[in-house]
Amino acid sequence: MYKGVINIDGNTFDEALKKLQLELKASIKDAIEVNDQVTKVSGPEESNIPKTEEEDPYIEAIKNGRIIYTCNSGWIDKTHAFTDTKRTETYIGVKNLWKQIVSEKGMKSNSPNEKGFLVTYGQDATVIQNVPLIDKPFRVGTTNRYFVKYGLSKEQKEQVALAIFQEVSMAFESFQAAGVIIGKGASSFEPADLTSNLMNFYRIIRPELDQEKIMKLSKPLTIKQSIEVYKKYPGTFTDKKFKNKQFTPKFFDNPYCNEKTFPKELQSIVPAKKGDFFRDWIPIFDIYAGKPPITGSKF
Repeated sequence: MYKGVINIDGNTFDEALKKLQLELKASIKDAIEVNDQVTKVSGPEESNIPKTEEEDPYIEAIKNGRIIYTCNSGWIDKTHAFTDTKRTETYIGVKNLWKQIVSEKGMKSNSPNEKGFLVTYGQDATVIQNVPLIDKPFRVGTTNRYFVKYGLSKEQKEQVALAIFQEVSMAFESFQAAGVIIGKGASSFEPADLTSNLMNFYRIIRPELDQEKIMKLSKPLTIKQSIEVYKKYPGTFTDKKFKNKQFTPKFFDNPYCNEKTFPKELQSIVPAKKGDFFRDWIPIFDIYAGKPPITGSKF
């Protein structure tokens, strides 16, 4: 935290901070970018307003091919499932999570009883692309730090990666559900969110599961059929009764799907149990070897 008097463009730090807060409130948009993936956000009161087909952003997304209904995987958001982040931070994106775990090059733990390293992974939302005064994006979200054991097998590393990915995904969606800064909570845990995120995970960890393969396994409907399914269930992406807090699909009965079987290829990795191969990073043990510092903390 800054102390003393700091001048920014002729203002004291406190004055500049108040100015920034006002500008933040005025600038927050309905469309946010989640890890470089654009997600439409609408509040509960907005979702209750009847829309014509031309006004409905979800029908527009279906027509544009961003959202599609599938017989075996339910709703898929292709932006979540098949887009790679362009962010440069080493803790953002499944590729960086996997790279950290595979390389084992994170900070070495000083724990006297275990040998392992630090893995950091986060998911966030860009609320404002360019904040006045600091000329940087304003982002909010969830970032966690973990201790991962050295020398795990490839299978064990996959299990750890999935467990971390799922924990952070759930934490971020829960944060988004609170609606404090990003949206009003209506866009969290949409039917397509977690399953589409899971597809993104498998696409990175198992490269043979590319977009073409995943879509073939999922058996997509046509755009026209997807719109019919959407219209059959008003509030599909905003009503609480349709929220999905699982990494398996929420299915919507329709005349086009005779079978509903989530592909086994997207369930082939079993997430590790916390405490077996990984745990939370605990600074007092992992940095200070169980001996509390007299002042301050590195993290």
